[in-house]
Formats: sequence, C-alpha cells, structure tokens
Amino acid sequence: MSTNLSCLQRWLASTQPIGVRRGPLPRRARRVREAGLWRSEVAAAAVAAVTRPSWTESPAILSRPGMGNGVKEGVVRLREDAEPILPAHVSSKSDHRQVLSSLLSGALAGALAKTAVAPLDRTKIIFQVSSKRFSAKEAFRLLYFTYLNEGFLSLWRGNSATMVRVVPYAAIQFSAHEEYKRLLGSYYGFRGEALPPWPRLLAGALAGTTAASLTYPLDLVRARMAVTPKEMYSNIFHVFIRISREEGLKTLYHGFIPTVLGVIPYAGLSFFTYETLKSLHREYSGRLQPYPFERMIFGACAGLIGQSASYPLDVVRRRMQTAGVTGHQRTSIARTMHTIMREEGVVRGLYKGLSMNWLKGPIAVGISFTTFDLMQILLRHLQS
Repeated sequence: MSTNLSCLQRWLASTQPIGVRRGPLPRRARRVREAGLWRSEVAAAAVAAVTRPSWTESPAILSRPGMGNGVKEGVVRLREDAEPILPAHVSSKSDHRQVLSSLLSGALAGALAKTAVAPLDRTKIIFQVSSKRFSAKEAFRLLYFTYLNEGFLSLWRGNSATMVRVVPYAAIQFSAHEEYKRLLGSYYGFRGEALPPWPRLLAGALAGTTAASLTYPLDLVRARMAVTPKEMYSNIFHVFIRISREEGLKTLYHGFIPTVLGVIPYAGLSFFTYETLKSLHREYSGRLQPYPFERMIFGACAGLIGQSASYPLDVVRRRMQTAGVTGHQRTSIARTMHTIMREEGVVRGLYKGLSMNWLKGPIAVGISFTTFDLMQILLRHLQS
C-alpha cells in the first residue's frame, strides 16, 4: 500500500498539463504546490477508493487545506454493482468471441451426441411412424435384421441428414441459450448461472424455439430418409427436390407447430434441469466445476425429464413429417393425435418407443451438455 502511494505521489508531483507554458507559477498555485499536502491526500483517497472492499456506497472525502478560510471537499462514490468498463471495441470483440465459441462448442456437442445414438434413433423413428407395437425385443430384432440385410453402416442411414440438421441446430441452440441467459440476467439483475428458476426455464425454451425455427426443414428431410429405402431418396438434395416437385415447398414445414410445442418443454426443462443440478452441486460440494462424469449424470437427468415431458408431441410430429411416404393421411395436429389414440391407444400410441428414448435420450443429452461445457472451458483456456 505504501509503495503504491509513494508511486502515485511521485507521479503526481512530476506531471504538468500539456500545453501549459513552463515558468513562474501564480502565487496561489505556488502556495498550494509548496504546501504539498493536497496531492498526498488526493493520492491516498484514490488508492483507498480502488482498494476498498465495500459493497455499499462509500464517500471518499478529498480535502485541500491551506486554501483560504475553509476546507473544500469533494465526494467520490462507489456503487456496489460497479464493474470495469471496457472500451466499446474491446467489449464488441469479446462478445463476438463468446458467440463463436458457443457456436463451435454447440456444433461439436450435437454431432458427437447424435452420432453416438444414431442406430437407436433410427429404430425409434421407424416404430413411431408405423402401426407396429413397440417392445425392446422387437426393436433389437429390427436392428439385427437391418444389420444382416443392409450392412453395419445402414444402421447410420440418414445420419448425414442428421448431421446437416443437428450441427446448425445444436450450434444455434447452445449459442442462443448463452445469449438469452445473458440478456435475462441483465434484465433481472442476475448473472448467467445465478438466474432464478423461471428465467432459467425461459432461456432454455427460447433457445430451443429459435434453433427449431431456423432448421426445421432439415429435420423433416432427416425423418424422410430414416423411414424410406435407399431407392426412394439417394441423398439430402434429392429429398428436397422431390418434395418441392411432388408435394410443394409448403410440405417442408409440415409438422412445424407440434415441433415447436414439443421443443418448448423439452429444451426448457433440459436446460433448466442441467443448470439447476450444476448450481446445487456448486452450492453443496464447494467446487466451482463438476467432474466430467458428474456432468454426464446431470445431462442424463436433464434428457430423461425433458424428453418424457414432450414425447407425445414428438410422435405426432413424426407422423405428420412422414405422412407423404408412409400412407398416413396428412391432417392437423389434433386429428393426427386423435387418430393415433383411436387406432393404437393413448399409452401404446402416444408413448410408443419411449423406453427406447429413455435409453438413447439420457446418453445423447449427457454427451451433448458435457461436450459443450468442456469445449467452452478449453476454448477459454486457449484464448487466455
């Protein structure tokens, strides 16, 4: 402290405003400089203002004795939420880096997660769009016969379309979530992970809705490729061309409304659960960051809760997306749901394949959240 004060005193004593002619000082200024008292008090008050660990507004009194009949005072107040203000170009550059970091981390997280569970996901979609009764035995039998008849790589059929959809979807979703957390945090007066429950839920729901709105046609194309033979659609571009020619461009957004209605609880609850578990872990363990396997567990719980809450709407949207190639009539959300319940029942129809989702969902979401967090930590470390 004494060293800093001495440095400030020497600096103040040696400085002179630019553009001022050197020469004899006016009498009043000379008296002040000769006294040498007000400079030391200014320096002491400045150092105290910087180093004071206070969370309340604290006045720092600057007095200049020997200036006439009285003492002139000035008040410097420090706000409890005062933060360092960065220049505009530095702040903008930092924001751009954060967005790019979130986009890259989210893209990698989505790609790894979906590739890991692609065979299970394809099997689930096949049962969702058909009238067959689902069971674990039938699901694994389907996997086995697909492997025998079409080869091992056929289990990942449609995964290229999945990557085309998932990479931008996950990148947008995670990046949007970080931005919504920041915006809601500044609005409610909280910081990122310290958001209260409702804003935390809202941030996840808005992130999922934003990503789904921008990438929905790719989701429809991926569903079409998963349930059709190779001869019908040779690649992603072929799907777009045939749909636009035979069914119209409007078909690319068929099933969009149930998708958004399903994404709101799914993304909202997933992000909410994951962030809440991390917050509780930080509070009770005393560690700022959980271990990777703990992140996997938190993500698995988040996926289990989110997908269970939104699963009936997931079945409805798959039926609507694939109506043109599976023989089902293209109808509204309510009519599609009513048809499923009438023909297959509520539980067996609307929750068909849920047990498969309980297997693949927690794995995928756990990998996704864990990969995103670890990539964010790595990129921050590389940038620093």
